[in-house]
Amino acid sequence: MNGGGIMEDPIQIERLDRLSVEEKRLLIETWEIVGREMEDLSIRIFQMIFEQSPDAKQMFSFMKSDYEHKEKKSKEFIFHALRFMQVIESTIELIDTPSKLEPLLANLGRMHARLEENLGFRTHYWSVFMECTLFHFRRSLKHHNEEFSESDIDGAIILWRVVLRVIIYRMKLGFYANVKRRKANRESLEHQFALMNTDTSSTDVDLSDSYSNNHSPTSSSPRNTHQSPRFFRKKEVVAGRSNSSKK
Repeated sequence: MNGGGIMEDPIQIERLDRLSVEEKRLLIETWEIVGREMEDLSIRIFQMIFEQSPDAKQMFSFMKSDYEHKEKKSKEFIFHALRFMQVIESTIELIDTPSKLEPLLANLGRMHARLEENLGFRTHYWSVFMECTLFHFRRSLKHHNEEFSESDIDGAIILWRVVLRVIIYRMKLGFYANVKRRKANRESLEHQFALMNTDTSSTDVDLSDSYSNNHSPTSSSPRNTHQSPRFFRKKEVVAGRSNSSKK
């Protein structure tokens, strides 16, 4: 278990590096099929995600509109749907050098960590995305069964599950690292704020004590207005002598 709360799986992390030439070939060939209808396929996947996890709609402002009539034609809807597929496309393009994917996937994880804090993103949405994607990939490939046998399609879906699991795992690493960092920053700020409040309270007490001492009847401060009767008598004598001299 790593610090972010997900299980370490060294085999899973390195799995793309360990794909055989034939496995890579099958992934590339099946991607060429499903990639022909990338926009339509991505929209169907996105719609299925919302059907399986309706609460995911809250993260997208365009989903506040009429689901059945507006967002299907929304440019924003298509943009977000295509982003899912573009990550998969990048993975296939870098299938021989999967380590180059790490910055992209880590950044996507960090972005979703911000969505968790601001809009309530949950990591189980990625699992929903994976299952919806595999469902529509199989469906698309079956429409082209003249190019692939049933066993080829089954084998391809197994490989695509591996690819999607690697993508999700890498995004989770970035996600939990960002959550941990943001939590540490928040706790640090709260600690600093608490210290500032403590210092302010201490200063208030000091000032209050100082004020009480300076205004005490027994204080020797020059501001003390409680003068003794002897002081007044002395002033009266001086005043009397002054008046006598004037006369």
